[in-house]
Amino acid sequence: MKIACIGGTRHGKVKSALEGFEKYKLDWEFKADLPPQPPIVRSNVVTWTDSTDYQIYQLKVLKKNGELKYFYILKDLPREEIEAGLIDCWELSDNLGYDFD
Repeated sequence: MKIACIGGTRHGKVKSALEGFEKYKLDWEFKADLPPQPPIVRSNVVTWTDSTDYQIYQLKVLKKNGELKYFYILKDLPREEIEAGLIDCWELSDNLGYDFD
């Protein structure tokens, strides 16, 4: 199953889930490492930043036109940015089901 990410550094990328031997385990959230900082050069001294900064993505179910799909959404992302990201990422996630009400 493909689950698209909305927001942050993983925006528009797909995370595969429910594959392999343990097909019943689905991550409710995951940490995505931020890209490393470039080195800083000051008066012939190079400083490398070695940090483990990350962003947290949470699993959500979103509905559009009666169709349900899973998405990993950046924690604390405002609703307006989720709606804008949904336009970009809707086709990247697999269908979860339909709402017939």
